[in-house]
This record gives sequence, structure tokens and C-alpha cells, in this order.
Amino acid sequence: MSDKKYYHTLDEYAYFGNDLGAVYSKEKTVFKVWAPSASAVELKIYATGDSSVCTSSHSMTMLENGVWSITLDGDRKNTYYTYLVTVGGALIRQAGKMINIYSATPPQMRLSGKFM
Repeated sequence: MSDKKYYHTLDEYAYFGNDLGAVYSKEKTVFKVWAPSASAVELKIYATGDSSVCTSSHSMTMLENGVWSITLDGDRKNTYYTYLVTVGGALIRQAGKMINIYSATPPQMRLSGKFM
């Protein structure tokens, strides 16, 4: 696929919302991530920021323009989370590096964050 064609395809999935990441309220938190080339995205919840033990896992739903979303009820203040993204059959998860996920052999990466 030529670069020009590829960028044109990504333009079709442009997302102009301002609600990616975690949008918190005491009643619920909406998690959204833009991953138009993903075939699956999971939200993983952790008790602490340095924990490798996931306390819960939730499959996300793809919405328009390549945005994946899930809403969790309840007060999620100070919750730690990661997104596990599957692209082309490969799970992408490696912390601490900026990686080209569009390479022929997708490397591993992990997107993570904490909200208040």
C-alpha cells in the first residue's frame, strides 16, 4: 500500500472529539481510545500504578471512526488502567516506548494512564 493511499485511509477515520482517554464522573467513567486498525481492544484495570496484576478486564466496543469505547458504572477515581490492542492478530503491549504500530510486523506496546 502506498503512503499516499494509507494516509487517505486514515483521514477517513479522523476523530475530532475531545473525549479520548477516561472521562470521569462519580456515577460512571467512559473510556475511549482511537485505534482504527485494531481488531479488538480490552480495558484492563489495576489496583495500583505499579501492579502487574489486573483486577478486571473489559472488552471494548468499536464505534464510528475507529474509536473504541466502554462505560464502567461507579466511582472509579484513582483507578489505573491500560488498553490492550490487537492489530492484525498481534497483541500490542510494551510500556515506555513510542512504536510504529503500522510496521509489517507489529511490535508490542502498552498504552496506560491514570485518571483522577
